[in-house]
Amino acid sequence: MELTSAQKAARTRSMNKADRAYEEMFAIQYKEWVDALNRFCPPRDAVIDALQAKRDEAIAKIEMEYQKEYETVMESFNNLMKPTDDALASGRENAWAIYGKAIMGEISFDEAVAK
Repeated sequence: MELTSAQKAARTRSMNKADRAYEEMFAIQYKEWVDALNRFCPPRDAVIDALQAKRDEAIAKIEMEYQKEYETVMESFNNLMKPTDDALASGRENAWAIYGKAIMGEISFDEAVAK
């Protein structure tokens, strides 16, 4: 069933009237609730802000310690790997000297191996 424009308008007015009556029934409690929020939220927020600052400071300290230790570990690792890295680089250079032209298509692999 479709409502006429007049019926829709009457329904809207009725709903608005009901909404106002509903809100009026607890208007005093709502105002008290808003007043309580305005009174209790700022101190709560100040405590939370202090906690967050403390947390952020601790995280920054741990991050700095982590970064230092990470760099130390990586430096040690890189020192351990240097002979192997150098050997790999040398092996690649030697292989490129032999197979580079074949890889680039300048000569055949058979020609590269024959040299």
